[in-house]
Amino acid sequence: MSLHGAKLLTYDWSDVYESEKVDDKCDKFYSSLLPMIDTYFPTKSTKVHDQDKPWMTPAIKSLIHERQTAFANKDNARWHQLKNKVKRQIESAKADYYVNRVQKLKKSNPSQWYKHIKCMTSGQTKSPSVYSWTRTI
Repeated sequence: MSLHGAKLLTYDWSDVYESEKVDDKCDKFYSSLLPMIDTYFPTKSTKVHDQDKPWMTPAIKSLIHERQTAFANKDNARWHQLKNKVKRQIESAKADYYVNRVQKLKKSNPSQWYKHIKCMTSGQTKSPSVYSWTRTI
């Protein structure tokens, strides 16, 4: 079991249980839980650029940064490991992008599907704004 899982199991939730009103229970629950979330799952920020491919995710960007750091530190074993991991993640993200976005458009909105395919095959950096998403890690 992970450290954060053990913390949740062993935490004393009596103040939440003893509250009579639902709003009080909710407030006490979140005031206890949110600091644990901030501790064990800190927010990471990643820059997103207009030139990024539509399948580029913050996780891939983070791996690329780690890979570049390993290269700069001349840690060849770590660099090689991360190089392969980045390659696999990019391949997976491309497949996921096609299946979850473009393939669904093919069935639901053929004109948007055509625009996405045209964008992907022509090498344009701007894809149609059908899907916009942000992700916090």
